Amino acid sequence: MANQLKDHLIDPLTLLLKRELKFPVFWDSAYKARAPLYVALTLLDDILLEEDATSQTRRVRVAMRLYSGLHDTLASRSYENSLADGAEKIKAVIFSARDYSETNSYYWHEGQVESVDYAPTLTEREQEAEALAVVEVITGFTITEFE
Repeated sequence: MANQLKDHLIDPLTLLLKRELKFPVFWDSAYKARAPLYVALTLLDDILLEEDATSQTRRVRVAMRLYSGLHDTLASRSYENSLADGAEKIKAVIFSARDYSETNSYYWHEGQVESVDYAPTLTEREQEAEALAVVEVITGFTITEFE
């Protein structure tokens, strides 16, 4: 059986964010020092909503943590504004792709931003990083898979 989560969410979401945000996107379960500005995605949960003989519908939530090096943002404006700008870009991308499909390919429907946390709890590794600002955007997507 094909990896439906990869085909319907992970790959298309990664490509969409890279294309629209114009900065790196990674699937990471822990913070890694990377580019001065990037998004790390982590799967939070995958909940079965409905199932029958030919299909199943699931709700998948993804945490999107936007990392910004303060030394890059303080030169032009406050880091709060930079993070707010980044969060707004992510929200706009998800809103515009609420029901997302491309030529003959369905990916998801009911994509939404559930919350934005401008002061998320930081992991030990994130706390140890110098000059790091973080905002977390929690998103949800509904995927219907057909057998």
